[in-house]
Amino acid sequence: MKNKLLIVVGILICINSCRMPSDPLGEIKIIKRVDTIDTGGNCLDIDVDIEDSILVAAANHNGYFVYKINSKGGIVSDITEQKHVGVDEMDNSLGDNRAQSIVLSKNHDIAFVMDQYDHIWLYKYESGATQYSIPNYMEEDCYGGTWLSIAIDDQSDKIGIYTLLKHNAAQLMPYCIDVSNLGNLGTDQGCSDIEEYIATEYNDQTSCEAEEGYTWMYPGCQVGNYPQYSTSLVWKNLADPSSTSLDGEPDCEYIINQGTIAEKIYFDDGLLSMAYGELGVRVFKQTEYDGCLTDNGFIELNDSNLCIENYDNSGEIDYKSCCENTACPGGMGECPWLEEGFGGVFSSAGGIIPQIHAEFDTPGEVEVIFSKGNTIFSGLKYSNGCVMSILDDDGNIINTNQFAIGYSVTGIHQNNGLLALAAGHDGILLYNLSGSNVSFMGKIETSYANAVKIAGDIIFAATEDGIEVIQIDFTQ
Repeated sequence: MKNKLLIVVGILICINSCRMPSDPLGEIKIIKRVDTIDTGGNCLDIDVDIEDSILVAAANHNGYFVYKINSKGGIVSDITEQKHVGVDEMDNSLGDNRAQSIVLSKNHDIAFVMDQYDHIWLYKYESGATQYSIPNYMEEDCYGGTWLSIAIDDQSDKIGIYTLLKHNAAQLMPYCIDVSNLGNLGTDQGCSDIEEYIATEYNDQTSCEAEEGYTWMYPGCQVGNYPQYSTSLVWKNLADPSSTSLDGEPDCEYIINQGTIAEKIYFDDGLLSMAYGELGVRVFKQTEYDGCLTDNGFIELNDSNLCIENYDNSGEIDYKSCCENTACPGGMGECPWLEEGFGGVFSSAGGIIPQIHAEFDTPGEVEVIFSKGNTIFSGLKYSNGCVMSILDDDGNIINTNQFAIGYSVTGIHQNNGLLALAAGHDGILLYNLSGSNVSFMGKIETSYANAVKIAGDIIFAATEDGIEVIQIDFTQ
């Protein structure tokens, strides 16, 4: 009996020591490791606003948490819970609420919490802030898609919100039409093909059928020109983040359609990077001005004489119509009967140019994407590690480096030369990053690591057991 007891105790000690050793592997000196913070559900993602000492965690079926990071003398002392928004509080009319990813606007103290396929919730985490009224989420019917991923452009006076949508089915829009125009309708036409015939002044069945000579078309025309089960990029502008309004122009601007394998996006410094499954990575570029993508390239419309001279409406120039109206086949000025335009695809200022800026294959399927400036980090599945790709201004790869081979990467973050990879059951991998050189520092064991963030010399890990906070001795 005694021998059996010793064997059981030995096994338990072995399991515990394999799962959570007190010392890291490699040349890492830990200054402080806070006890694991239990989030109840699987902690899928975190983000940190270190200037405001705030951490926000997505705890899957247990909603999301807002924590205060407390420190003494520059050393983290503990983490205290400020707010827990449970799934019932997120929306008590739905039974499938989840919190799966977090993005913080550190300029405006707003947390964007994504429930894939459902909502993107907004929460103001500044102390005493007036919260958004119900519904406190972005509408999910933008171009008939459901949310896959979100990224933001955190400006000082506004927030650009970029989302990757999944089209599970082609969306149809019912509409009202004068019966005399029924003969002008073709078969399976999209809404954009027949917009001149749609009676937009009657936007519901009751008002439409109450008007003599009009009929309500149901299920209607197809919205957008995307295939079923594909994905699309769209964006909106949050014009006044200091208020509780979710308004802004554009409200839902279509960018470009992509294949079904697009999964995650990340935005930094004018580049929107996309994890494109087994085909690698695609990168898109932001435009600072209203622009138009034509067969001859991308045109900045602000200095266009065509737009200024022909699309000025009481001082407001309609750049969108200038871009999208049909171009004269014989050249500018050769079609006096036509309201000439560039015949292109419009992108409003702050949006994304609807063409691929750069794309490259990776030695494995991409699980997670991160970027800093022109450097793209691709975290790969199936023990293929991470690939760092440095681009020039034209989108050409000028340097590439594959590292962490043998690990499957689930999260990436970098801050001031300290690079961290979340590596699932292998915990957190730390690297010293200097230009294009990456040198391994060591590994910190955790329970299954889903995501990681760095603030200075502090590593925050989202794991299946909750949140790990580890402060290390690090100087670049």
